[in-house]
Amino acid sequence: MLCNGAVYNLGTWAHAHLANKFGSNTLLDTFYPNLEKLGWKSAFVKTYDMTSEEFYAEFDKFIELPINQQMTILP
Repeated sequence: MLCNGAVYNLGTWAHAHLANKFGSNTLLDTFYPNLEKLGWKSAFVKTYDMTSEEFYAEFDKFIELPINQQMTILP
């Protein structure tokens, strides 16, 4: 069975996690301007100084935290 909204919800948390670490404007100011020229993977590395695989491993640890710890990253 497919979880309704799971990808959207996890994507929202992934962005919140990255924005907390790198600043809320990094996605718009760095990632998107490099996306077409570099492609998704290279733009991600240029923006966040880690591969998507490294991020997924880090994010997996974050998403396993209790919700009250996850919520601390939100402004």
